[in-house]
Amino acid sequence: MTSADASAETPSSTDRPQPHAENEAALWAMVAYPLFKMLTSPPAVAAEIVRRFDFGCLDEHLPPIGAPPPSAQVLLSAVVTAMDMIQQQRFPEALRCALIATRTFVELCDAGRHSESILALKACLELIRGRTGGLPLHPLLGSLIGVIRYAEKGELPMFAHTDRVTLTAQTSGVYSELLHELVKIYRPLSQPDNSVGFLGMNDKAVLAHAIGDLNADGYHLFERKVPERTLTELVRYSLEAPADCFPHQAGEVGSGHVDLTNQAADGYQLNAQALLDCPAVQGLLADPSLLAVASNYLGCTPVLGMVVMRWSLPSGRAPSNDLAQYFHWDDDWIRWLKIFIYLTDVDSGAGPHLYIKGSHQPGKKPRELLDRGYARIPDEEIERFYSADEIVSVEAPRGTVFAGDTRCWHKGLNPTQKHRLLLQFNYADSFAMGPPPEGPLLVKRSHTEVFRRFVAQNRAVFPPPYFAMEDGALEGLR
Repeated sequence: MTSADASAETPSSTDRPQPHAENEAALWAMVAYPLFKMLTSPPAVAAEIVRRFDFGCLDEHLPPIGAPPPSAQVLLSAVVTAMDMIQQQRFPEALRCALIATRTFVELCDAGRHSESILALKACLELIRGRTGGLPLHPLLGSLIGVIRYAEKGELPMFAHTDRVTLTAQTSGVYSELLHELVKIYRPLSQPDNSVGFLGMNDKAVLAHAIGDLNADGYHLFERKVPERTLTELVRYSLEAPADCFPHQAGEVGSGHVDLTNQAADGYQLNAQALLDCPAVQGLLADPSLLAVASNYLGCTPVLGMVVMRWSLPSGRAPSNDLAQYFHWDDDWIRWLKIFIYLTDVDSGAGPHLYIKGSHQPGKKPRELLDRGYARIPDEEIERFYSADEIVSVEAPRGTVFAGDTRCWHKGLNPTQKHRLLLQFNYADSFAMGPPPEGPLLVKRSHTEVFRRFVAQNRAVFPPPYFAMEDGALEGLR
């Protein structure tokens, strides 16, 4: 059954916003909190919020849309036009209109026209609620409070992340698309040096092909592979470094390290700090071609969110939630790209990675499944909405590298015959509204000079609260 056929069977509800209304709800999510904050804050605080928006900077990057002198009608018209732009998925234009609405509101307040500004805001709220069927304010305000907390204090409250995920699902991904357009302005792309990297991204045609695949399908398989010497070192290190066992009770058999003979275990995940301490991992992270792919796909200077290595072990048990063996979509940050590296040969019996082509795009996930929130989905339910041709199995030899926008539905199959070892790097556009880390990873003086120099030259890629620098680790390396 095709996704179009399946969508026709999805029950409708009069109290649920339709797809175009979801886009309009996303617009309100973009503008409501800044308006609310400026309306309720003392003048000095409101002025600081406006300064942080840096409208002059936005004017230089967003498509021009003229704004006449401020009035209630201008505010209302900007909101209506933004709705139209979102419906057409013209997100930069929509963002400019939303910010014109915000700026108009501020200017009305600055001019002492408080009654007019409040009436205009009320009219906008009634218009949006009338066209969307309503939007709960709690996740709206909670997610955007996270932006303020991150900008002011570097904090990442978990409730802000959870609320953003809720709004992303409710708006079929449009909310995060709008936020990402804003992030690209504040974290402009600075082209990394990709002249030497092992993936060959110095070839513009090769890079363009990778970005084209990611935009269209959500995934790209690279032709070049990780050098054999590096693979050997990574596999050896994985068997020696501290690791957590899944399920946790199965770890009682082992000693806090990987035990491939442990029949009670579904898999192991290496300790994140121990993984960063591995020279071979540092070498890959310092490879400029990986950063080039992430930068060009996200359209901004990315941040490194996670470094993960997992063993998946064959068993006769049901798939493991801990090892992501049910279909799901990720929503860790606003936008992100994950780099996957097979460290063992992966065929149909070794738990290949599965993904659904193109399902990362806004509006490409069935409402019936999105209404479940951030949930694991059984195969038979996915197959109601997507054809077999849309479900891709990544079977490839050790050393294979592929990139994925894991807003796509995806999973790792439960291995049935062989062990699978996977290394994963997660790059994000911003940590704002992301999950708070368990603790920062420490870049140490003992790490390789190549890696420390790379960190020093790309400091914005390794910011707190996810990373900390040991005293002297970057000294004299710029």
